[in-house]
Amino acid sequence: MTMLCSICFSPTDETQTVHLPCKCTSCSDCLTSWIITQALELHYQTNENILCMNTSCKRPFKVQQVLSQFNQQQQDVMNTVLCDVYLKKTEDIRKCPNSQCSYAGIVNTSTSCRDNLECSLCGTQWREKIH
Repeated sequence: MTMLCSICFSPTDETQTVHLPCKCTSCSDCLTSWIITQALELHYQTNENILCMNTSCKRPFKVQQVLSQFNQQQQDVMNTVLCDVYLKKTEDIRKCPNSQCSYAGIVNTSTSCRDNLECSLCGTQWREKIH
C-alpha cells in the first residue's frame, strides 16, 4: 500500500514508512534526517529524546524504539551520529582525531602527563588540553 509521507508528501510504500510510538508516520528518509538533526541539538544531549516531527504532536521518543524500522545504511548513519554525540558529552572518552580512524579510548582525566596521547589503533599522536 502506498502512502504519502506527512513531511515531504512523497509517495512511500509500507517498507519505507516508519511508525513512531505516538502513532505518527513518515518516510524513513525524512525521519533519518530529523533524528540526525535532533541528535545534534542541545536538548537531545541532556535527555536523549527525539521529538516527533509532526507539529501538532511533538511527543518525545527514544531512537532505540524505532531504529529497527530503518534499513541498515540508515541505521549505520544514525548510530555513527549518536555515538559521536555520546563521545562528545563523555569527559573521559576521546575519539582519535584522525578522520580515517574510528577508535575511541578512555583518558585518565584525574592526572596530568607531559606525553602525547597515542591512538592504539592507528598510532596518531595528539595533545589534550587536560593533560
